[in-house]
Amino acid sequence: MRTTLIFIFLSFVSFQFLNAQNNSAELVKNINATIEGSYNPFNFYEKSGNLEQTQDGIMQRFKVADIGSIKLTKNTEGYNVDITCKEQNGCITLIKNNTQVTQMSVSSFFFGNEMNGNAFASNLTKLMSNYTKSEDKPSGIPAKKEETIATQEPIKNEVKEIKTAPIVEQKADGIIHTPKTNTKKEIAKEEEEIEDVEKSHAKSKTTKKNIEKEDSEEKVVSKASKDFCNQINQLLKIANDKNFKSIEGNETNATKKINDSKFKLKGAKKNYLNWYNNERTFIAEIKTSLSYDDLMIDYDNMQAEIEACLGSNWDSDDRSGEKEYDNFNGEVRDTEYTDIDKKMKARLRIILLSDEDNKSTLFIRIQ
Repeated sequence: MRTTLIFIFLSFVSFQFLNAQNNSAELVKNINATIEGSYNPFNFYEKSGNLEQTQDGIMQRFKVADIGSIKLTKNTEGYNVDITCKEQNGCITLIKNNTQVTQMSVSSFFFGNEMNGNAFASNLTKLMSNYTKSEDKPSGIPAKKEETIATQEPIKNEVKEIKTAPIVEQKADGIIHTPKTNTKKEIAKEEEEIEDVEKSHAKSKTTKKNIEKEDSEEKVVSKASKDFCNQINQLLKIANDKNFKSIEGNETNATKKINDSKFKLKGAKKNYLNWYNNERTFIAEIKTSLSYDDLMIDYDNMQAEIEACLGSNWDSDDRSGEKEYDNFNGEVRDTEYTDIDKKMKARLRIILLSDEDNKSTLFIRIQ
């Protein structure tokens, strides 16, 4: 009897889990249907609970469990759905050019009609509920009576009229006629207006230089990101082909069979080959610091860069609660990436560990 009850309970739990998974996939499908033709579709990662969308080269990543409210509001052009994070914690990550990472607490989507806007907000609210504790559900869509109209005055480009100097002319009567000259007050006003125009031109030139400088810096960052991404893909191929021998350097520890790596990952302080769970692995130590919080930022930035590099065919899984850390007394962040289609058996993990001496290390493991 007891065995039967346990079996029934496990079957119920399994059914609930599968139902939540199917429900989430259906909700994302419904969400994408409401934005078709206006926005690119969302990619959803069920394990991590991340919702991603790329538009005009900029990717938005929403951590659904940390969204606090979803509100539909009316404006002069149509309807907005405003997505706001809990307690301004920045649950929205904005990634530009695969490298520039910005944390945001609010994002908005525009809809031309109320039906699509309402359906988008409703399905997104239900999706949030699958990843939020029952006592901390996100607030949903306000009633129509609470709708607010957001208006904004158009910005006018004003062109000031600058008076010219008086014109001297000679008429048929032979007498030279000079129009009335401006007063000192009028002249001072004219000079002030000319000075404003000159300042505006100077500012325009400075702005252009800044834009050119930013474009140049973005190209450098973009190239560095591309190089890093290419290296990650090369290492994954080496791991997949079990070909670590091709990058094996000098032996540095005969007991643990650790070798230096000929392959140097861009930005890593150390690169070497080690053994983990009886598998040959590549280790790239990125940074070591006494500030765990600083490395947390580096971890998030690198995670975003790696995910942008790998694309939607790779899934992420939080390994921070693995048994290997049961006896570890420090802080742990461990995310593993695997190919969803299983075309590539190689795995990548980005790990941040903080030991008892408060020394934190950020590293990548590929095997």
